[in-house]
Amino acid sequence: MERLVAIDHATGQLTLVAWGAAWEGELGLWKENVLTALAGLGSRDSLSAQQENLRATPEGTPRVVWRKSAQQYRAMIADAQDAIARGDAYQLCLTTQMSSADALDPLALHRMMRKSNPTHHQAYVRMGDLTIVSASPETFVDISPSGMVTTRPIKGTRPRGATLEEDTFLAEELIASDKERAENLMIVDLMRNDLSRVCEVGSIAVPELLVVESYARVHQLVSTVTGQLLPGLDPLDVLTSAFPAGSMTGAPKRRAVELLNQWEGGPRGYYAGTYGVWRVDNSATFAMTIRAVVATPEGFSLGVGGGITALSDPASEISEVGIKAQAFLEALGVDQVEYS
Repeated sequence: MERLVAIDHATGQLTLVAWGAAWEGELGLWKENVLTALAGLGSRDSLSAQQENLRATPEGTPRVVWRKSAQQYRAMIADAQDAIARGDAYQLCLTTQMSSADALDPLALHRMMRKSNPTHHQAYVRMGDLTIVSASPETFVDISPSGMVTTRPIKGTRPRGATLEEDTFLAEELIASDKERAENLMIVDLMRNDLSRVCEVGSIAVPELLVVESYARVHQLVSTVTGQLLPGLDPLDVLTSAFPAGSMTGAPKRRAVELLNQWEGGPRGYYAGTYGVWRVDNSATFAMTIRAVVATPEGFSLGVGGGITALSDPASEISEVGIKAQAFLEALGVDQVEYS
């Protein structure tokens, strides 16, 4: 990528970035063309008015199908807990997918989600006929120019409350939950191990452990693991060591992936992967591809899931799938029925 327009949606600041010595010649012309195009977009008020009329599904409410019904998902939870009881795994991240063959306007969906459910790693990624619209809150890996590697696994979810009192109660319930704490700690340990393969001995640290982060629809339990990248290594080495993310597999990672492949009924595709940017100074930021719709001319899909431990309550895990899907389902005009 040699040219980009970066917009900070929190401050409204816009930055043009281009590879070159000065804004002259062809680069200068590009800058003027971009500024002219931006001036033609209209005021924030007019854009806000357009926002009110957005429809993500131009042909009406889409017909959606879940890969696994709630009853089938409950059976997967039982299988996962049996495997944990046998000692095959400590934690397993089960997922399912909702799909539709109906038409979708991915850019409209992105704009709607940016307004109703803003997150750290909001993304609209178009690759030919394929588009990913993500409202991911999770940092998979961030690498600073000095080589400091940071990963921020999310494990533990509660919905936001309707009142301040209920909201505070749910956040406190999340951080006090033995199940959610154990789930998060297991993934922290897994990510410490993944980073230790590419970071300097003694540099692995956990500066934040079991912190509640609150978003528009959910409270999340988040921890932070850091390490200093070994000399001579780059972001690809970090991705190779850490992928797939432990927060989307479980532990131990290899056995977890084998079991999930048996149960989930199909590939995850782009869901549970990663997207991001690798910069010229060897810094990088990659997010988890979660809370993400993948759209093609044939339709679209939304992957959702959650971590299962020996302490998991099946009804709560089924409800969590619905909670995580809720923001997208509302934007799509779909009533949540199956996972509630």
